[in-house]
Amino acid sequence: MAFLASEFLTCFYKKACSKKSNQFLLKKIWSGTLSGNCLHKVSWKEVCLPKSEGGLGLKDLIEWNNSAIYFQLWRITQPTSRSIWITWFKSTFLRRRDFWLLKASSCISWSIRQILIARTEVSRFIQYNVGSNSSFFLWQDPWVLQRPLLDFIDHRTVSILHSNDQAKVNTIIHNGTWNLHPSNRTLAMDFLDLVSNIRIHQHDHLLWDGTQANRVKLSDIWNSSRTISNGEQWLKIVWHPMASFCGLLSKIGSLQMIVC
Repeated sequence: MAFLASEFLTCFYKKACSKKSNQFLLKKIWSGTLSGNCLHKVSWKEVCLPKSEGGLGLKDLIEWNNSAIYFQLWRITQPTSRSIWITWFKSTFLRRRDFWLLKASSCISWSIRQILIARTEVSRFIQYNVGSNSSFFLWQDPWVLQRPLLDFIDHRTVSILHSNDQAKVNTIIHNGTWNLHPSNRTLAMDFLDLVSNIRIHQHDHLLWDGTQANRVKLSDIWNSSRTISNGEQWLKIVWHPMASFCGLLSKIGSLQMIVC
């Protein structure tokens, strides 16, 4: 059951499917059958906490499903990928458009819309480290303020700064320092002040919650996007085939009995 709960979703599905799968797992654990109702004294949220936080280490499939969506989004932001699906996505939808400004229109499939809808939530975990020859898009990638600069700056200001929508960040860097065109326009001056405080690295890097791109796994994304509990860690002795579940009952036995 633990394997099923942990590995079931490497892709993602509609929330109703994940919710129903959670119910199947819950019934199987508490009653040994998938039919009828069952009674349980420990909330599913507590059961799905990691063992280090006092749970049984199962995965809530709704949370895991959201993490799978975030993971696919993270893979799309990478400059290179061996994935056939990512290659197809970029060649189909990003030929002349940037991912962060692509509209989640109704003509796009449900699964891709879920990825696009998740961009605002995911952008807070992604950090752009700008290199001296940066290939990040200056106005379209959320390399500053966690949103594309075109969300704040109009096309007129872009032109005043002697730039264009497709410009890369390296167009405002010279010899490892920021080289920006001066302007007395308020938005342009604010942009100059903002960018001048950003550190320029040797090379471009994308980080997920502080982790380098080539080391990010689905489990890392799940762990950073969930709510961390302050529950006590289990002693290893409780991981006898039955002791873990009995221990959980005694540990959180004061919870009210719930019908699932």
